[in-house]
Amino acid sequence: MKAMFHRSRFKLILHILLFLLVNISLFGEISYRIIKYVFGTVSVDQILFHINAPVDTVDTSILIPILAGALVYAVFIGLYAYVVFRVAIIKKPLTSYHTEKIYIIYKNIFTGDTKTKTIMPPAYTGIVCYTVACLSIFVLSLHHIDRRYHIVDYLNKPTSDFIEKNYVSPAISFGQKKNLVLIVLESIEKGYNNKLIFGQNLIQELDDLTIDNISFSGHVETYASEWTQSAHVNMLMGIPMLSMAKNSSVPSDLFLGHAWSVTDELNRQGYDIACFFGATGQFSDMKKLFLSHGVKDVRERDYFDAREKNPYLHYGTNWGYKDSYIYARMYEEYARLRQESRPFCLIMRTVDTHFPGGFVENSKKVYGDTRDAIMESSRMCADFVSAIRKFGDDTAIIIVGDHLWMDSPLDNFTKFTEQLKHREIYNVFINTVFDPKSVNPRRKFATFDLAPTILESIGAQVEGHRFGLGTSLFSEEKTLCERYDPDWINQEFQKRHPFYQKLF
Repeated sequence: MKAMFHRSRFKLILHILLFLLVNISLFGEISYRIIKYVFGTVSVDQILFHINAPVDTVDTSILIPILAGALVYAVFIGLYAYVVFRVAIIKKPLTSYHTEKIYIIYKNIFTGDTKTKTIMPPAYTGIVCYTVACLSIFVLSLHHIDRRYHIVDYLNKPTSDFIEKNYVSPAISFGQKKNLVLIVLESIEKGYNNKLIFGQNLIQELDDLTIDNISFSGHVETYASEWTQSAHVNMLMGIPMLSMAKNSSVPSDLFLGHAWSVTDELNRQGYDIACFFGATGQFSDMKKLFLSHGVKDVRERDYFDAREKNPYLHYGTNWGYKDSYIYARMYEEYARLRQESRPFCLIMRTVDTHFPGGFVENSKKVYGDTRDAIMESSRMCADFVSAIRKFGDDTAIIIVGDHLWMDSPLDNFTKFTEQLKHREIYNVFINTVFDPKSVNPRRKFATFDLAPTILESIGAQVEGHRFGLGTSLFSEEKTLCERYDPDWINQEFQKRHPFYQKLF
């Protein structure tokens, strides 16, 4: 009796463990397919960073496949749990077959005696096969996910001092202090001017801005700069956005609290700084990023919601406000700040070209897909530049794409971008302190090189032309991508960096 009790308890524990293994396998496989379908190919650092993003800040069209995957997972696990409960806990077999025994009747050819032999009961055979099947599913699932995301390598990555050796916190001084307008365009690449792929030059107006101004070619998208927040960290702090344990000495309300930013420096130099974007500041901790680094005036979706009688009239995508609305608000602030005596910096990031689908007014649709949003983004940005340049040439205008299009299968625009052989972010520097004819536009650079480049464009003297890991593109100093193979740099970024942790 006691032996039967132990066998029963063992079977129960075994069923529970196998249930958990299958549960983990299913969750991992469904999660992988959702991430692949919605975001395309992403890194572990990017996944870990966005896990903490509030769900209500995400475009609902992205939530739909996520919720669909969650429903499939819930239904399957619910049915599976019912089967396990029925068989393992209440011990009620699904069919009578499980209680039958199998007998073999054989005859001794020498004596003629007939004997009966009982073989292994089907129930016992079933549990063995079931155990082998569950373990196989679990192992194969782990192997599949590890092949895609290299989890084992990520957990066991070696230590590197690459960032520590190359990080520079320079002395910075200003002679001339130009005003700065920095416009960060969501997912805008130079290659969108390819008529053969896209049907026409989608960024004709942005292309026209590069003719008499400075536009650097040779951009390389490095590890941990491939999504919005990481791109801002790279271009403002000169470092990648790595997901690592936070330094307990840094208050939780600060974002990369020990790292120095372009906006920190401008604040120290007496600049009035304001940021404008139509999405909520909670998403990816964008508001926290700016408030942690010298920006006291952050105007985002929640800010405008509190001031508009009917904010939804001004919404474009489900991310938030239309870019046209944000441009209008920033123009008003630009005109106001020009009446002040202090230098100023205005930063805007667009959202109308964010996947999936983007946003464009119905009257301006040509293709009926994201190409329309990109063409309208180009026109709006060029119109804004034209409007503020009428005030004079004392403001440097910098326009950059934050990162490459993320090649999300969720958006049909991806079928075009995948045809591009060479891809780099759009950039143009207008009204800088440098003569465009004296600047070498052909460089090999990463997004983190924009940090010292932005500072020097408005009149800063940056010691050694280095800031963070970045090198000013207005100097003759070699960038890290010109000194080292970018693939090797990416490998180094994926290692552990004790020095980097101190920046949190």
